Amino acid sequence: MANYIHTTSDIITRGVAKNVIRPYVKHYLFSLINGLSNQNFGFNTVDRIAIEVKRFYDDLYEDEIMFVDSAGYSIIVGDIPPTQINAFIECYMYFLEKYCETYCDYIFSLDIPIFLNYHSFNTYSNLYKRNYRSNQLMKHTLDNNPVLYNKLIYVWQFKIWEQYDIWCRNYEEFWINESRLRHFAIGGLVSVRGVTGIKFSPYIAMLYKLLHIVAKKNLKEESILHVLGIYGVHDRFTLLFLQQLFNNVYLKDQDCSVQLSYDTINYFVSGLFKIRDLDSIIPGDNGSYICDLNDKLIDQMHKIVLYPDALQAIKDNIKCLHNKSSLCDTRVYCYLNVVKQLISDQIMREVIIQHDLVNQFLQFDNFNSLKNNLRPLFLSIEKKYPFVFKNYTNKIMNNFKWIHSFHKWWLGGRDPIRLEKGIELFIKHINFPKAVHDDRG
Repeated sequence: MANYIHTTSDIITRGVAKNVIRPYVKHYLFSLINGLSNQNFGFNTVDRIAIEVKRFYDDLYEDEIMFVDSAGYSIIVGDIPPTQINAFIECYMYFLEKYCETYCDYIFSLDIPIFLNYHSFNTYSNLYKRNYRSNQLMKHTLDNNPVLYNKLIYVWQFKIWEQYDIWCRNYEEFWINESRLRHFAIGGLVSVRGVTGIKFSPYIAMLYKLLHIVAKKNLKEESILHVLGIYGVHDRFTLLFLQQLFNNVYLKDQDCSVQLSYDTINYFVSGLFKIRDLDSIIPGDNGSYICDLNDKLIDQMHKIVLYPDALQAIKDNIKCLHNKSSLCDTRVYCYLNVVKQLISDQIMREVIIQHDLVNQFLQFDNFNSLKNNLRPLFLSIEKKYPFVFKNYTNKIMNNFKWIHSFHKWWLGGRDPIRLEKGIELFIKHINFPKAVHDDRG
């Protein structure tokens, strides 16, 4: 199944709060940003954030996994000015070299994206030079300690054509013949939908490229393909569908396999914004579900909150809300929204399996025939699970249109030139405002 990775800036230790989400969350993402976001960051601040990383990691249960984020997003939003990028790269490499082997399970590579607050620095030459340096140092560090190849997740930026070209060049210069690099991620998606208004999932084309890379390597190991910063229902449903399509169809006769995953901080934050109106999804009999306000579901909370201390804390918070008094513990209560979203993911998986959607997809060579057959099905699914799928049929169909196109490419021999043309078209349809000045002449 595709894994949700819980993004947090707080250390989550064993106790009541973790027990709310523990049955659902096995993967955590913790950022280095607190050690790299002030004007005076350096190796000493990396040492301090490493202590927090270790504290978080040491308190995980045996079945839990920790990812470390490189904090590259802080470059986009302007927390790190361009004049400090070289120092930022050095500090990331310091953590990678000194702490990564023993303090985490996985770490995302350091990508240098665009500078939203420093437009003059967004030139092709400047971004290429910065990312070349980051790749060069990462490769050197991993070669000196090959164990780190099992931990590094290589982040690929692509939403702007110049960015994509830079990443292709860097990959070919440092990694294309490196069989030990097997985990990949797609970055730069946090702002895409708000800026462009697109109605399809912006990661589809890049997932096919990354799958192509993994399939060519054909290692006898599972590879992670991660999508950073998505949370929409159609984004998640498509990821779950592709998990089945990739492994059960494209890779079924190969030694390799992939684990698709995503992360978001949205579930917890949106829970804070609507804290007095939170609802939950409760499983019933014979595969049924109900969705209602938590105040009305207090007697059924034991079905989704499985640990006694967490259940009591949730009930106490619901009673506080019912009495219009302050919450006992806002953080604990907001985790119920995380639980709701992951039960939604569970319903999506069930829909994919129960309706045999992968095999239905494979039956149609023509997209219009596929759409004519699947659209009525999804409208009926909307009616059955309105608290998950309401008004998402059109977006899911838009995704199937793109998947169908790349599926035909895959079955047609996976010609690399055709793939690049398909990705170019996909990027044009994303239509992100031009943010990189091509100064190559």
